[in-house]
Amino acid sequence: PSSGAEEDNILYANELQLLRLHADQAILLACNTGNGKWRRGEGVYSLARAFALAGVPSTLMSLWNLPDAVAPPMMQVYFEQLKSGKTKDKALQEAKLAYLGDIKHFNQTEPFYWAGMMAIGDTEPIYSGFHFGLVLTLALVILLLLLVWLARRYRKNGTHRAVLLFS
Repeated sequence: PSSGAEEDNILYANELQLLRLHADQAILLACNTGNGKWRRGEGVYSLARAFALAGVPSTLMSLWNLPDAVAPPMMQVYFEQLKSGKTKDKALQEAKLAYLGDIKHFNQTEPFYWAGMMAIGDTEPIYSGFHFGLVLTLALVILLLLLVWLARRYRKNGTHRAVLLFS
């Protein structure tokens, strides 16, 4: 809305696309979040497209009304798979397979129950195998151990030996 207009506390797709969001992925679990209006020459205008225009490179969305009991078990596996370093599309595939393989869902295996979730956009992993913080911590520990070893050697052998090590 324009300035001076009364705020309705609803975020519309045309307002959302003007934002600059800093997220790796938007997860839209509400029903039909992948649906939108078809515009000739433009394609489908949906919430997923608005998130993409706002700078979010990937969106997980539903294409139809999914039963409420479907999303939680699928999303738990999805997030576990993402955390293990899988790509977004592979994580979703694993989540769907886990849902189908769970005996609790034996009477809900038709595609209507699980196939409506779809990932679009950048499918690269969110979590990579490289953890900079862990590598930095290990490097600092090794440096500290090396300094302790050099200090002990310095005390044992005298200053002239330690100076030769650093020159």
